[in-house]
Amino acid sequence: MIKNNGDAGRPRATGELLKIRRASLPSASAIVLALGIAGAARAETAPVGVPDKSFPESVTSTSDGTLYVGSFNHGGVTKISGGKAEQLVKPGAADSRSTLGVLADEKSGTLYVCSNDISAMGVAGPSDTKGAWLKTFDLKSGAPKGSFALSDPKSFCNDIVVGADGTAYVSDSFAPFVYSLKPGGTALATFATDPQLAPAKDGVGLDGIAIGADGNLYVTTPSSRPSCSGSR
Repeated sequence: MIKNNGDAGRPRATGELLKIRRASLPSASAIVLALGIAGAARAETAPVGVPDKSFPESVTSTSDGTLYVGSFNHGGVTKISGGKAEQLVKPGAADSRSTLGVLADEKSGTLYVCSNDISAMGVAGPSDTKGAWLKTFDLKSGAPKGSFALSDPKSFCNDIVVGADGTAYVSDSFAPFVYSLKPGGTALATFATDPQLAPAKDGVGLDGIAIGADGNLYVTTPSSRPSCSGSR
């Protein structure tokens, strides 16, 4: 998943007034085709390598074109700028483990990272930290800033978006929660929960998360379950 935070608005959703809406979405192949056509006029650049045998799961970018890439198996975050790659966040830094969703927030100078223990899937990761966590790092130096646990023992931190007021919202793939973290907050709060957000049996629930121009918070699921938005 590639994410550029941009100027996301503040969600109008609240957990108490969550509404589930069904959305008809194009197939993944159609999305890829549309992106390919739109980007056809752009000059291609030479590929830039990430650490050997790394499995990138998510990419985020800043307005200057710098990329930040997580690693499903190695952990850590690689920074790519000017055609060169460097390890911004070392594997295992701040007790992080396998890194999935990443989001660069230029306004606060923060890199948000979803860290998970996926050893049950056969991926050991770079540390022995249990559970699912939202980790924050300095966007320029990679220095640790904060660490926030997802509440459910089954939780799986998947993706992040930040609103205009600086509040971060996090999707949980293995439990029916969307979490929020206000600027200066010391713990994640439950922003929304609903049985319809729960993962399918032996499957995955919430995945991508974004804030629309209408101010609603939207989440996706890998299955045919409904997408959701919340509104006042």
